[in-house]
Amino acid sequence: MSGVIARLLPKATPQTSQIVLLIGTALRMVLSLALTIVVGRYLAPDEFGFFALVSTVFGLGFEFTDLGTGNVAVRAIARDRGQERYTLEHMFGLRLVLGLVTAAACAVLAFAQPSRQHEMILLVAAVLLAFSYVGGFTAIYSVRQRQLPPAVLNLACQFVIVAAAVILVRLQSPQGLFPLLPVIREGVLFLGLVWIATRLLGYMPSPRFSREALKPFFGRAVIVAAAALVYHSQIQSGIFFVEFMRPEEELAPFGAALRPLAPLLQIPNILMLPVIPLLSWLSAGRRADFERQARANIALFIGFSAVTVVAAYQMAPTVLELLYGAKFATGPLSAVETLRWLSLPLGGAFASAAIAAVLLASNREVAMLKLTCLSFVIYVAANLYLLPRYGFNGAAMASALASAIMTAGGLLLMRFGGENALPGAEILIYFVPGILLFVLLEIVGAYFAPDAVFPHFAAGALLSGIAMIAVWQLPAAVRSREEQSSLARLALIDGSVDE
Repeated sequence: MSGVIARLLPKATPQTSQIVLLIGTALRMVLSLALTIVVGRYLAPDEFGFFALVSTVFGLGFEFTDLGTGNVAVRAIARDRGQERYTLEHMFGLRLVLGLVTAAACAVLAFAQPSRQHEMILLVAAVLLAFSYVGGFTAIYSVRQRQLPPAVLNLACQFVIVAAAVILVRLQSPQGLFPLLPVIREGVLFLGLVWIATRLLGYMPSPRFSREALKPFFGRAVIVAAAALVYHSQIQSGIFFVEFMRPEEELAPFGAALRPLAPLLQIPNILMLPVIPLLSWLSAGRRADFERQARANIALFIGFSAVTVVAAYQMAPTVLELLYGAKFATGPLSAVETLRWLSLPLGGAFASAAIAAVLLASNREVAMLKLTCLSFVIYVAANLYLLPRYGFNGAAMASALASAIMTAGGLLLMRFGGENALPGAEILIYFVPGILLFVLLEIVGAYFAPDAVFPHFAAGALLSGIAMIAVWQLPAAVRSREEQSSLARLALIDGSVDE
């Protein structure tokens, strides 16, 4: 049977893995959107708020548990396959510690719940987070270029959860059952990932601890991952500030605005990742080319930022109406203003991804981490000041402020930090698609009737996509990509690209 399965699997190549990951990510986003619509329209605001809280706990918990260790393990195993088990087991040891820290934080959150049922659900989530080190098996799938089995498992779990949510709605089930869905999904996914990985490996790694073996895990990759975690926390952890500082009913509208944005935060890093090896190679010996490519990439991603902010800001009422009906689009629980504030850090994620890539290529990831931590301190202080005064919208305002500081600080580093990567006046052309999109979405909004939600959303999505393509096809961007291709060929010939 295993031989038949092996023949059905696609070829184990990086290109195949990229296609599988891209398709899998797109399908998971679609299923996540479907789950949001089903659950968001059925649940009462307080139950939906808790549902969003549980989902965020897992999202941030997994990011903290990983903290770049998977990438470090892949690099070590690829260089010496004989050290695979040794590397995996010590990576598991480090991730176990991180998982226990996350589980403890989740337990504290559980004991702060006013409802005994909510407390028990979060305690179960804490137990799962304690075992989240098994997520390190992703290194095995990467090294062996076997991304299809875990991708299919992930999609199957998400599909079953969406189907279960639909069934629960049809049966008019108690609303307290719905927050169990993400808990069940992660539990089944953990078991499935272990089953697949142990069959690929032929053994089950156990967490181990050794100071010497753990040293490689405290390098550049972890610093970069820590910076990314802190940045994402500036957007997603707002729900925890609302949970502790505001009335219970305000958790729902903030969660309603946050939930459709969370899956989009990975896109900027995915787009920038293939450019990092080339920038690293250029930084080492071709400074003029490095500076030119760095400026071009930052300008391009700022153009993407502008389009993203405009699209999310202008389409906020329509998106919320499409997902939840009138529940969070109008009235005292309206999340329109929240989503509009959150459009700023969502767009800022593009600029920050480009700036981070340039700093990483220049071996200045510590500067990036310092900047991110500074913006996070300001973010926490802003929450403490704004939440009592502006309600749950204050958490979104704090995210917008922290993102603005992060972007402005990054651009200052590009100007004065030695990279000489701050774009000049040529950057102005990259704002044109975003400005035109703003005008067109104003016209579209005036044209469609208030109840024509789906046509309005479809028109807005189409125009936003065209604006993104327009940024990509600007003459300056095209020239930069042509030069990038030539430089990439030189890098491959030289053979010294920093992996």
